[in-house]
Amino acid sequence: MRHPSRVLALLVVLVAPVWAGAGPSAFRGGPEVLDRLPAGQPAALGAVSVEQALTGRWPGDLLTRLRAHLAKGGAVLLVGHTDPVGPRSLNRSLGLQYAAEASRRLARELGADLSRFACASEGEEGASRPGVVVFPWAGPTPAPAAERVTLLEPVGTGAAMGRLWGFWEPGGTDALWAVSGADGDAVWGADVARVLVSVACPPRATRVALGVAFPEGGPQVARSDQPLAREEPRLSVQLEGREAWVAHLRGKFPSGWTDAVVWAEGIPYPVEPGPEGRFETDVVLMPSAGRAYVQGLDRSGQLTVGPVLPLPEGEGDPPDLLAVLVWEAGQADLDLHGWSADRHTDPQDPDAAFSRTAVPGARLLFDGDGGQPASALEARGVEALELEAHCYSDLGGDGTRAWLYTVEYPGDPLRERRRVLGPRHLSGRAVEVRWPILSWKGE
Repeated sequence: MRHPSRVLALLVVLVAPVWAGAGPSAFRGGPEVLDRLPAGQPAALGAVSVEQALTGRWPGDLLTRLRAHLAKGGAVLLVGHTDPVGPRSLNRSLGLQYAAEASRRLARELGADLSRFACASEGEEGASRPGVVVFPWAGPTPAPAAERVTLLEPVGTGAAMGRLWGFWEPGGTDALWAVSGADGDAVWGADVARVLVSVACPPRATRVALGVAFPEGGPQVARSDQPLAREEPRLSVQLEGREAWVAHLRGKFPSGWTDAVVWAEGIPYPVEPGPEGRFETDVVLMPSAGRAYVQGLDRSGQLTVGPVLPLPEGEGDPPDLLAVLVWEAGQADLDLHGWSADRHTDPQDPDAAFSRTAVPGARLLFDGDGGQPASALEARGVEALELEAHCYSDLGGDGTRAWLYTVEYPGDPLRERRRVLGPRHLSGRAVEVRWPILSWKGE
């Protein structure tokens, strides 16, 4: 259980003065992240494909050149590139992810310290194919101890779903996102198995913080202002009905707009508007009354939100666990599964009240059958539960990216804990069809 004082301490950070660091962000013992390429960059030492960068299968001749360069006291700059598919801001972040993962694998392969590496991204610009280009580099800027955690990209500036990227020095534990704004204050745990993660940030937030604990030096925090999105009354959503811990919403999305998302209780639900812009979605409710609103990108790419819809509180005793799987809208359909010993809850056996094989106490609240790219499950009185996501169909062949949001003991002031896990790419390919997400144990 996360100690309440730690959660409160991180929320206090949100109302403190905003961190105003500028220029490249550096890490003690980690790579330096450059927001742009240095002027007068020398010729590249070589280049690798995305597959080579992410699997560590670097060409032998390039490794030889890098060893010789590092042996002379040099440093290395890795620049990530993507293809032109998708939003430009997302490609820039994805290129940085390629470079960061390549730096970690190269440092291990060459026996070099991560501080000898720098990472940058040109996204879809400046390269003939996706991958990582390797350059000589002038060397790292000495990093103060406080700069072990940073936010890589401003939020709310046209990126799909208002995505926010965080990066921290390897060795950090207990990563927490804290959000403050019109939706209230919320804290989400992050996946500490990664040093580069992305989460969707509520566009009505006015301040965001990422805090990470380190064995030496204690917690480190990076903060950022969240630019307010433009409000548009046409982005409306209505409550059509509710059942226990689920609300059914309907709305209309303007023609020509993209990236429709319904935010409810801090969880983003991507939606797929029909030919006339109409959409519907199910969302989970919490023990106290909440809020929902629609987000999208207008024709100019400006992040825009609609009016706030009050949500009712859930009915009856709250569950021990609420789990919501969301994925990017497209032609892939995912399923959320819960396992406990030899019992299995899934869309075919969603409730033990009607099935002999479903897990007693674990029930699917809704799934993506009707085209909604989201699925939710609740658990009550379950001692242990394994949560998995499966790719049920992949008509486009490109798969999708998925996130799991969990709320443990919702409404309990001492035990409530929120986490977001992902992203994870799932597709019809055998190696990407299944995501074992979480082993949960009830108290």
